[in-house]
Amino acid sequence: MKHIIYIAIAALLVIFACKKDDETPVNIVKITDEVEAYRNHAILRGTIDCSIPTSKLEVYVYTMETINTPMLYTPTIANDNTFELNLTELTLATTYYYRYIVYSKVDKAQLGQKKFTTKNFSEPYITTTAIEQIGMTHAICGGEVIDDGGYTVTARGICWSTTELPTIANSHSTEGTGLGFFSSNIINLESSTTYYVRAYATNEKGTAYGEQKIFTTTDGFPIVTTAEVRNISSFSAILGGNVVSDNGFAIIARGVCWSTSARPTTTENHISLGTELGEFSYEINNLTDSITYYVRAYATNQNGTAYGEEKVFTTKAYTAICNHEYVDLGLPSGLKWATCNIGAVAPEDYGNYYAWAEITTKTEYTETNSLTYLRLFTEDISGNSNYDAATANWCDRWRIPTETECEELINTCTWIYTTKNGTNGYIVIGPNGKSIFLPSAGCNSISPIGPGSCGQYWTSTPDTGWYSDIYSHVISFDSDKKRINLASRDFGRSIRPVSQ
Repeated sequence: MKHIIYIAIAALLVIFACKKDDETPVNIVKITDEVEAYRNHAILRGTIDCSIPTSKLEVYVYTMETINTPMLYTPTIANDNTFELNLTELTLATTYYYRYIVYSKVDKAQLGQKKFTTKNFSEPYITTTAIEQIGMTHAICGGEVIDDGGYTVTARGICWSTTELPTIANSHSTEGTGLGFFSSNIINLESSTTYYVRAYATNEKGTAYGEQKIFTTTDGFPIVTTAEVRNISSFSAILGGNVVSDNGFAIIARGVCWSTSARPTTTENHISLGTELGEFSYEINNLTDSITYYVRAYATNQNGTAYGEEKVFTTKAYTAICNHEYVDLGLPSGLKWATCNIGAVAPEDYGNYYAWAEITTKTEYTETNSLTYLRLFTEDISGNSNYDAATANWCDRWRIPTETECEELINTCTWIYTTKNGTNGYIVIGPNGKSIFLPSAGCNSISPIGPGSCGQYWTSTPDTGWYSDIYSHVISFDSDKKRINLASRDFGRSIRPVSQ
């Protein structure tokens, strides 16, 4: 009775292949396969048909003499449920049997026995190696004759064509005889063309081919990419690129070209920037404000000129006072804030450092060389050209912001700590959505303090309390907070001017 039960269970395993997580049988496992048999090895390819994912496949291979000690293989199952297995160290002219066991997460199914017979004599068995050194008119490919099929390999090589599955009736090379690796230099190809390649080997039984490889010849032009446009202002921007490869031909020229029309070429505005491989950049000037430009990097060799991808940028509207640009943030006061610190050429530059109420920079900032340390100030210095570095260095329409105006900037705007072109700082977004960038310039005393981690910007307002002869107010910030506080006047700090 027990034997009958075991037989029934085995039959159910064959019929019901896989189960869902609730262990309800859902389908019968089916494997569609084919065997490519040679003398001492065979290639088994197949596809598993099952309605739920399979987790493992076991293949048992044996002869009638080795049925109790089969060879076990566990091929990898691809995403499309296909597998390929190379059966090696087989005996020629021998019948082999094989069985599958398919596993899911909760079950397994054993499939019935199949068989194949290795050959006594056959065509060779050969593989095609990878394509290397692809150029404009040439490439290198090879193969390996693994099995001669029982007869001497009298010819071997590579065949290629612009159509699939090339044979020796197409273009081909001859690379000796026998077993082993060989390599061919495929020449006289057309540029920018797709080719199909197979290794071949011939013996008395015929010609066998390896797997097909595909490659496309280059156009012989350099390979160049266009860099992102940086430091865009009303009249200038930094353009650049990268010559990644010369494709075997020396670079004659490289650079950038730009235009107000798409896909600029070297027949339009362009600048040549050397003949080397690698990155390059250049700041172009004399642009027009509020205009959209198109830019491409280029590189030239003897075969012609290649272009990188197109980048598009728009110069800023020219909103400047005394040649210094500003942003109207939409503040209740109507105050306009400069886009850069005094001494800076870009918003992310630190610029100059000034002691409070001094209009020139110094090599050292100390209490002893401070002009205002231990000096009582009873009035705000904003707009006073004797003490206001913005007014003195830019023009009388610019000045240092007052403590109240800085409080408006803090309380009315949105502050986002970020990094711009490698510089830490805050993007300060006004009520109208426009913004300025305040870099974390730190401060300068005997040596710089905190550049990159904090920012301290002078206001024009002196302290009126106990330390009215020592301290003045600053905007102070780091990555966590921003505030108005008091700071010693002898330190060199940043100034961001304002205008009404």
